[in-house]
Formats: sequence, C-alpha cells, structure tokens
Amino acid sequence: DSEVHFSGVTHVLKGAGTDRDDGKYLTDIIQITADGNSSTALRSDGTVWTWGGNASGQLGMESASGTRVPVQVEKSAADIAENAEGFYLKNIFQVSAGNQYVLAAGLRGGETVAYGWGKNDKGQLGVGETYSSTRIPQLVKNAAGDGVLTDVRQVAAGAEHALAITKDMTGTGTRINHFQLFRRQCSIFLTNLCKL
Repeated sequence: DSEVHFSGVTHVLKGAGTDRDDGKYLTDIIQITADGNSSTALRSDGTVWTWGGNASGQLGMESASGTRVPVQVEKSAADIAENAEGFYLKNIFQVSAGNQYVLAAGLRGGETVAYGWGKNDKGQLGVGETYSSTRIPQLVKNAAGDGVLTDVRQVAAGAEHALAITKDMTGTGTRINHFQLFRRQCSIFLTNLCKL
C-alpha cells in the first residue's frame, strides 16, 4: 500500500465514498502533486484522485464544493460521448498541479494527450480560449488550435503558465509546447534532449 508523507507524519489516504471506519483506503499511489489548497494523486491503474479546496474546479468534479476525502476526477461530457468506458478520467501516466488548476498526460484512443481543468484566467489550460475556470477535464489543443495536442510525454503546471513536452516529427528529440495565453503560443525545439 502507498503512503503519503508530509510534516514528518505518515498518512494513508481514505478513498472517496467510504465510511471512515470501513478500512478502505486510496492505495497504489505512484505520483502526488499539490497546489496551495488542493492535492492530486495518480494511482497505478491510471486514475486520478483529488481532495482539498475547489474554488476554481481543480478537483475535476461537477460539484463546486471542496472535499477532505479523495474523489475520482470525472470525464467531460464530450469524452463520455466519444468513449463510453465510464465516467471517470483514466489511462493517465503523469499529473502536475499549478495555481488552482491541474494538468494530466495520458492515453486516449491510442494517442498520448494532455488534459487540463481548474483555473484558466490566463489561458493556462491550453484549451484555445481564456475563461475563468472549468470543473471538468478538457483536452489541450495543438499549436494551430484546430485539434488536440498529441504525442505528449510530460506536462508541467506553473503558477499561471503550463508546458508540455511532446515527441517531435522526426522522433529524434522533443518539443516544448508553452500553452499559456494559447493564442500567442510559441514552440521551442530542443534536439537530442532525449531519445523517445
């Protein structure tokens, strides 16, 4: 079982929807990230769980309320309609928390993509437009804004900006896509940074 350590104390996280005394816990955590008032955990099964404050929708659920127990991040209605494999985000391999928003990299329909949810007042979610926030994960758009950003290898969430590393077209390096203020997106090519 996975344990979470902070302030020198070990805590095992109780799973959402469980009775505090039933012995069920959130286990198999492979990554954890946090912002100022919420936390996000990635489990080995590719599911994402969040808890804490939810002022900007960073918990990835329809409810505007925060929670003290982990809840599983939901899919968007479009994702549910397109892929009827349940109501929760899955097949995720990496997460990163920014200032009241979260990014996730995962597999969708055979391609690696990025999702963003929560605060978006600076366009940090990379969804092609700027608005205050979204409570449900949205797919990050490509540089042209006409499709989904694919070949995502890693995401990083800053305070008000975000980055994604993608495999380049030649397969010899990586490309960093900076998607803060999406309409003015820039890409920097890094060659031979790593072989993917």
